[in-house]
Amino acid sequence: MPGTGVILISILMSVGVAVNALVAADASISVTLSTVKIILFGSFAMLNLELALMGLLIGLCTTPAVLVDRILLEHIPAGIHTWLMELVIIVSAIALLSRIL
Repeated sequence: MPGTGVILISILMSVGVAVNALVAADASISVTLSTVKIILFGSFAMLNLELALMGLLIGLCTTPAVLVDRILLEHIPAGIHTWLMELVIIVSAIALLSRIL
């Protein structure tokens, strides 16, 4: 199930959130949503050990990308970052629409 990242980032960019704050806000909201999901699914006994370990493994696999992203953010000018994020949003929208049509 895809996350809310593309929609969230486009909303934050439209109100003029700076690059570092954009990434920090997206990460904070993602952590909060994930914590709520863990509590909710755990309370309904829908989160078993196998699924929890799989989620932990996926999280560990994405950690190197986060570190690379931080380095890239320090070296890419804000204008180029904004352009790249707009490109990601457009490609995601096209992919979504192609599934519908």
